[in-house]
Amino acid sequence: MRELPHLVQLHQKYPDQVACITVNLDYSGGEKGPEEFREQVLKLLEPRDATCINVISSDSDEQVYQQLGLAAVPAVLVYDKTGALRKRFDNEQGEYGDEGFNYEQHIVPLVEQLLAEPHSSG
Repeated sequence: MRELPHLVQLHQKYPDQVACITVNLDYSGGEKGPEEFREQVLKLLEPRDATCINVISSDSDEQVYQQLGLAAVPAVLVYDKTGALRKRFDNEQGEYGDEGFNYEQHIVPLVEQLLAEPHSSG
């Protein structure tokens, strides 16, 4: 939740150039389906004006963590204009110190660099 306001700002700054997507991983695969989390998720997103694409995962949280090779959230995946993953931000290796990664120093500069790169359509 600490990162959400910064993602919203990024989305608002580049609405036609950057696709921002949130993924809720509250679903654990139990009896309740992922749709059961909709109201709870909306209560978090709406006051923060998170009008970007918001997804509630229909795969269990453990499945998603395993598929991404991720131990915990938050994590931010940045893709370039061709859809290639350019950088995954997480703090699993302690790369960003005790405070972890942040948008101002780490994510926004990379996004701006990628936006400045020419897009080859070949």
